[in-house]
Amino acid sequence: MTLRSALLLLALLAPLAAGAQDRPLAALVPAPPMAAPDAMEGPNSPAADPARRATDPEPGTAASRTTDPVPGPPLPTNDGPVAGAPDHAPDHAPDPAPDPAPADATGAPPSSPGDAPAAPPASPADATARATPPGSAGDPTTPTPAPAEAAAPTLTDEAREAALDAACAADPARIAAAAQAPDLADAMFAAFVACLPGLEDATPAQPEALRLLLARGARPDASVEGDAAAGIAAVLDRDDILGLLAPGTPQASLPPDRAAHWMRRRLARLNADATDDDGDPKVTPFRLGPQAEGWEVRGLCGNANCELLLVVMENRRPRIILEDSGHTLRPARTTNRGLYDLTIQARSGAATHTLTTWRYDGTAYRRHRCATTTVTQDPRGRERSRTINNRCADAP
Repeated sequence: MTLRSALLLLALLAPLAAGAQDRPLAALVPAPPMAAPDAMEGPNSPAADPARRATDPEPGTAASRTTDPVPGPPLPTNDGPVAGAPDHAPDHAPDPAPDPAPADATGAPPSSPGDAPAAPPASPADATARATPPGSAGDPTTPTPAPAEAAAPTLTDEAREAALDAACAADPARIAAAAQAPDLADAMFAAFVACLPGLEDATPAQPEALRLLLARGARPDASVEGDAAAGIAAVLDRDDILGLLAPGTPQASLPPDRAAHWMRRRLARLNADATDDDGDPKVTPFRLGPQAEGWEVRGLCGNANCELLLVVMENRRPRIILEDSGHTLRPARTTNRGLYDLTIQARSGAATHTLTTWRYDGTAYRRHRCATTTVTQDPRGRERSRTINNRCADAP
């Protein structure tokens, strides 16, 4: 019910309340006004139904007086007193209608008590969020992608080979100028250790080269050909290198077969041709006496003979105690100064061989006996050999 309807109802009921004692109750309640005949036309109206038209009484007849509304006082209007209205005022005037609340800044009417609470005004950030599609670049809820990492520089094969050669040569200047790549430091470190010479060929540049490699990120505990770098340095008697790889730790050791492998590579440096076509050193252990061990190193080989060296380790350095050429080296049954006498056979011609016996004098092997053997065939095709003893050139 609106405020206007409430006021009209109060104005209608005020006169009726004053004369309620002289009038019946039914006369106090006005009946709703009847609709005009034209408005009653429809499927259920008396005009549309002849049976109902015959039975329903006509308005204003005696039969309809009990249901016809009792005329009430006329309704007031805004133009002033209505004619026929009672001249006395009601006992009390109706409360004045409250002034309508002013509209808000947006021009919208104020909300009623039953309306839902108004949403707070949108902030500029909310307006931006509504204007930005979700997931777009400007959406504040979209996480900012992490910056892409810079691509590693491409390393050419030539640059890689130059870096590995610099590490193998232990050249600090070339190592410092070499290209850099994520996996190149360990590769250069492996090349450095693989080419590292023994104590007999140590130089001050080698520890400096190792310091540069470690500064470039090489791992000192990285393995080289499956062996620990510190163990290799121990076989090579390189305490200066071992101190940089594992400072303050006990000396590392390798299994006997791996230690022999690195010793062979170390001794192969004694002869420029002491490696075969596959790069393997032509170095083998050799028993020099009942309690003595040495190494046989073979160098350049011709059609039959090869350069021969016998090496022993003294004071952590190799020392050559015999140098000759031949195709066979055998120990004899006799000894001198704790080492076996040795026999070397070499070919000096198509049918001539030399046989030299060497004896150790406490410092090195010296020629002790020299002979020449010639092989001939008799008329029947049988081989016959003839040996002639000769004076050795360096015999005492």
